[in-house]
Order: sequence, then C-alpha cells, then structure tokens
Amino acid sequence: MLTTSNPVFDDACTAFVHWLTQRTRQGRTHWQTQPSGLIAHLPGSMFVQFITRPDGLGHQTWRLLTVRDINGELLRTTPPTPATDERPLAHAADALFVAVTHPTVRTSIPN
Repeated sequence: MLTTSNPVFDDACTAFVHWLTQRTRQGRTHWQTQPSGLIAHLPGSMFVQFITRPDGLGHQTWRLLTVRDINGELLRTTPPTPATDERPLAHAADALFVAVTHPTVRTSIPN
C-alpha cells in the first residue's frame, strides 16, 4: 500500500479524486451500492470503494475511500475532521462522496 507521505503524491491523488468527481457528476462513472458501501469500476481493472456506515438519521457517511487495481491498493484516505483537517485529499474525497450520494448537489472542491 502506498501512503500519502509527500506533497507530490498527495497532489496527484487529490487530482485523481477531482477527476473522478467530475466524471461522476457527468454520469460517466457509475457507482453501485454494496452491503458495506459504494463501488465504481474504472478502466484498467481499477476500482474505487467508499466504506460507509449509517449516520443514525437514515443516511450513510463514509469512513474510508480506497482505490485499488490488480496490483493492490493505490490510494487510501479517511474523512476530514471538522475544523482542523487540512488534508486536501480528504476534502476532495468528501466532495466525491457528495457527488455520488447526492448527484444534484453542487459542492466546491477545495484545491
């Protein structure tokens, strides 16, 4: 598994999640509901998965986003923490989750 340990890698992962968010909004990436979350299959034997849990109000929240291919895990992030989290990747993944679960809601994606 790769970890986001340097700024160049962080930027590349964040850019990938921004790209995936745009594809999702355009209807070009299709997400399926699974018992443990949401999954999308991408070209090149790659898949993206949100692991979710109930929020107690009848909705789902995400607790983990992973991207995998046939060689293993390429990306992993958890949700941003309120008011103190400066991880662009976590915020980009949060915007992706909104795009997947609320396709008519527009959110700004922080850079």
